[in-house]
Amino acid sequence: CRFTVKKPGSWERRQGGRFANLVFPPDLQSRVRRLEEEARSLLEVINITNLIAAGVIVGEVYSKLISMPAEALGRPNTDPPTVVDHDNLTLYSFTVNTDRITLKLPPPADYAGGPLGFNVVWTNDGGVDDLNRRVRWELNYQAVSEDEVISGNHVNSPKLIDGLYDLSIGWVEQHTGFMEIAEADFLGKECIYVRLRAVTPLNPPLTCEPHLIGVCLRYNALRIPA
Repeated sequence: CRFTVKKPGSWERRQGGRFANLVFPPDLQSRVRRLEEEARSLLEVINITNLIAAGVIVGEVYSKLISMPAEALGRPNTDPPTVVDHDNLTLYSFTVNTDRITLKLPPPADYAGGPLGFNVVWTNDGGVDDLNRRVRWELNYQAVSEDEVISGNHVNSPKLIDGLYDLSIGWVEQHTGFMEIAEADFLGKECIYVRLRAVTPLNPPLTCEPHLIGVCLRYNALRIPA
């Protein structure tokens, strides 16, 4: 049997695959709202690293890296990148300042504080020599919870990162540095919405459209011993 808070004053009870909504009277609804506010405040002061150091939690915090191939990301109906199949992989070719991909994710279940970092794995079209030519990637984001507006971008958005093609041959895998979303930007939120574009780079630009291989997500994770 499991209870989860869905909205102030409404709890959902799940047992045997069936759901029943229980609506509380007004006095209890106000208590639920207060509990939600207190829970959000508590999230702002809890630091898992400190809890481990104090012996409250047994475990360790480590840097976790999750790889997401291009085809696993959202390709929208409006201004999608072009799909390019090359040997053993699928890539997305981006028209600069136009095409975009999207990603929706909750804060990871094993998240242990600190920023969420995104880096871009990319290449060229395998043709012209692009040695020392550049790309630039732009990451926009918004963080929300239930009943909050999902429009627009976070006040600290966008993040920008530059990439340099460092060989004279084609189809070379390149990695950017990490664009980081600060913990304070999504603390206590239920979902993070991300949009990635290729934008005008520093000179000299790549001779072709940037080709996305994938995106990596890096964050501090909590490992609990078995």
